[in-house]
Amino acid sequence: MTRFFSFPETSLRIKLLASFFAIVLVVITSTLYFVKFAVFSHSEKLLMQNTKVSSALITEHLNDAARVLFKSANTLSGDFSTKQLVLDSANDVKSLDLAMENFTTRFSATHYGVIGQQGELISATRGFDISTINNPNRFANDAITWHVNNNDVFLTKSVAIKNTPRSRNVMAWLVFAIPAEALFNDEMMQLTQLDVSLIKNNKDIIRSSYDIEIVEQIVNSPLTNAIGIQNFDLDTGHYLYTLESVGEAVNADISLMLSTAEEDAYFSYNNLITQLIGLLVFISIFVLVLAIYLARNISLPIDNLIHITDKIGKGLDVHDFPSSDTKEVNTLSHAVSNMHEGMLARQEQINRLAFYDNLTELPNRVRFIQYLDEQLKSNKHTSIFLALVDISRFKEVNDAIGHEAGDELLKLVSKRLNSRYKNDMFVARMGSNEFALLNFDFDSLSEFMADIQQSFKHVFCVNNVSLNIDINIGATSFYYDTDKNNGSANLLLQADIALQACKNKHSACLEYSSELNTFSVERLQTLSELKDIVSSNQLSLYFQPKLCLASKEITNVECLARWIHPDRGFIPPDDFIPLAEQSGAIRQITQWAIETAICQHRDWYKQGMDLKMAVNISAIDLADPDFAKIVVGLLTKHHVEPHKLILEVTESAVMSDTEVALQTLNLLSKIGIGISIDDFGTGFSSMAQLKKLPVNELKIDKAFVLEMATSVDDQAMVKTLISLANNLGLHTVAEGVEDLAALNLLEEMGCTYAQGYFISRPMPPSDASKWLLQKTRDVTKACHEA
Repeated sequence: MTRFFSFPETSLRIKLLASFFAIVLVVITSTLYFVKFAVFSHSEKLLMQNTKVSSALITEHLNDAARVLFKSANTLSGDFSTKQLVLDSANDVKSLDLAMENFTTRFSATHYGVIGQQGELISATRGFDISTINNPNRFANDAITWHVNNNDVFLTKSVAIKNTPRSRNVMAWLVFAIPAEALFNDEMMQLTQLDVSLIKNNKDIIRSSYDIEIVEQIVNSPLTNAIGIQNFDLDTGHYLYTLESVGEAVNADISLMLSTAEEDAYFSYNNLITQLIGLLVFISIFVLVLAIYLARNISLPIDNLIHITDKIGKGLDVHDFPSSDTKEVNTLSHAVSNMHEGMLARQEQINRLAFYDNLTELPNRVRFIQYLDEQLKSNKHTSIFLALVDISRFKEVNDAIGHEAGDELLKLVSKRLNSRYKNDMFVARMGSNEFALLNFDFDSLSEFMADIQQSFKHVFCVNNVSLNIDINIGATSFYYDTDKNNGSANLLLQADIALQACKNKHSACLEYSSELNTFSVERLQTLSELKDIVSSNQLSLYFQPKLCLASKEITNVECLARWIHPDRGFIPPDDFIPLAEQSGAIRQITQWAIETAICQHRDWYKQGMDLKMAVNISAIDLADPDFAKIVVGLLTKHHVEPHKLILEVTESAVMSDTEVALQTLNLLSKIGIGISIDDFGTGFSSMAQLKKLPVNELKIDKAFVLEMATSVDDQAMVKTLISLANNLGLHTVAEGVEDLAALNLLEEMGCTYAQGYFISRPMPPSDASKWLLQKTRDVTKACHEA
């Protein structure tokens, strides 16, 4: 029971009280329920019994009245003088009326009637309509029979007048009636403790012991002849009733209703229940007071121990533990004392495990961050210098002289740092072979890093082996006047970025700068947006013409993807293409670029310009086994011939996975698509690999072309590349043509195409269309004149 009624965060005293009270409540509720059920059943049986007795008394009263009236009328029918008066009624009806009135009074009746042999009315009490009596014989018995005369109801009896008792011929019928109201007088109403009502057709009240106001409400209440006690609601309360038919009537149902107010019917029941509830409430209060007393005596010693444990929980020192004459309390007090001592010891151990490195006994990463937060919030220092120190080639130490020696080296490093910067530096081990140093006294970050390097100048002796240790240092600074919003997490991130850059550049030390952070928020945002770059319609395809040096005509254009961001504006391809390759979005971009280029070729062809479209592809595209199928599908979809498309791929892309690249390029070449090696001369491809590639042209990188007019070396390199291409039967495209001198040199060397700002910058489709339609002749003319 205690477990069932246990509540979180409650005292033992409350639990004891709740348990006591719950037990009492269950007992009282059960007692009240069963007693109430038993008393109610008994009261209901008494009400039913009272109703049956009352109904029997009233019915018997009505039967007596019917029998007396029928017997009296039957005696009168055999009287000779009565027969004579009926026979003479045709000549002397007044004598018959007088005699019938006299008989009616003697029989305690109020109405009479005489019906002839043919059913005609001979004589009747004024207002007593017996014309509706079609069968007087129905009233010729001693049962309860009713005659409904308009809205009045009469207990009615009839007897036949015959010449002789055995005669079958009836001379006339004598009818006597008593109004129902007269039968239900005050004396009869008092025969029962219930209210009595005589009702016609379950609606019209003939006679009732209720006041007129209640009678009017009963008339509007639906009543039913169902077996058992029924109920209805009135303005004066809830009532119980029984309704049963009494006697017989033509075209009407005469019912006896016995009813009473519910509170009167169950008065003894309600009174008993009230007394019982009062008694139970008194018992509950008594038990509750007793429970409070017992609970207090039980819980008071424990409350003292609770106070002691609360002080222990707050970290306060406790020396005096309570004692009692109760064995269990003393045992509990002793256990709490032992627990307190154990907690102090474990707390000290936990603090060391949580905040200190077990090997070097230096503060760990958690403690370092905690300490850094404290210093940033304290606002005591104008500047803070943070450095992360990584031991270079530490794995080689472990592999060469063992992990135990590596651990010993870490201990020696920690001791040297701790002793060198004992008072003016906070030193922590961040993990593995990485240490963190925090200083507030150096004048500059470079001076701070130089001093750290100086501490590693001397060798470390491990297992009789002298080790010269090289380190990498990544450092950052914090100044309250400019960096007050910079937190500990960001400072550590900056130092870590500087450390990683230091390792990558093989430097001894490096100070953090924003240029080192290649994983900026802007970069992450760009990666996220690349997923929907095509569907968001932010890409545009620009076109840069290629001049054929032999014919001085524009026959080719290179298609270049441009990203115009709605918020950041123009994003250079060198910024987003590598990220697209990293995220896999380059496949969507390449397919979009190829399809857009094919559509543009189709539009220009309709305008009379037949141009080849060069589109750049990446190594990821070449690695896709379905790439060739996708390209062919786009050409077929837009009805463009394969040789009108040139795919440009870099040397590095081909060499990253030569077998897969060759397979894809060979398939594209067989289809008729042109293959061009972009940025030729900057990669690491060999002549043997180049010979295997199904290449149509080589694009000479602009690094060799930009200063070709003034650089003999660049001229030699370009001439060599053009000669190589010519010997292999390949076309050449020179990028980066920015002046007329370079253009003339390329023509002399036998270059096939020239591309650069001297000819045209990359243009959007509308500008490119105008340029191609209107400027081609001007450019060609200028080249001829030059």
